[in-house]
Parts: sequence; C-alpha cells; structure tokens
Amino acid sequence: MDPSSQTTITPHNQQPLVTRTYPSEEELDGVIARATLAQKAWARVPLKDRLAIGTKFLVSLRSFFTSSHPAEGSGYAIRTSSRR
Repeated sequence: MDPSSQTTITPHNQQPLVTRTYPSEEELDGVIARATLAQKAWARVPLKDRLAIGTKFLVSLRSFFTSSHPAEGSGYAIRTSSRR
C-alpha cells in the first residue's frame, strides 16, 4: 500500500474505483494561500450579491437532484422527495 495515495474501493465488488495521490506539503501550502486570497476577495462582494449567487447555486442544485438524469456512470437515476 502506497502511503502517498488513497484508493477508493467499490463496496459491491471490492474493485478499485479511483486512486488519488495526496498533495505534497508545498501543494497544500499553495492551496491554503490561494484560498486565503479568494476568501478576502469574496468578503468584498456585497452581501446582496453573495446571497444572489448562493440562491442561484441552490436553485441549480435542486434542479439537478429533482430531475431524472442518471447519476454519472452509475445507471441509477437520482431522485429526491419534493416534501419539505
């Protein structure tokens, strides 16, 4: 087993689904630095605009999950209850 990567196993057949390599310390530092800059930029966006962006995202997400589009590669349709 390679300690620098992780393999996800499919439960129903115990076969590898995907293997992902862990990031290096330098890569993580870069991700954290970019996230810090992005958060500062996001904080400057007016609250009204942030709410509109979040609402648009939620409407899109709800539409995706309430449609009968097959789950990617699974052969199953994703459906959710319309109850709230």
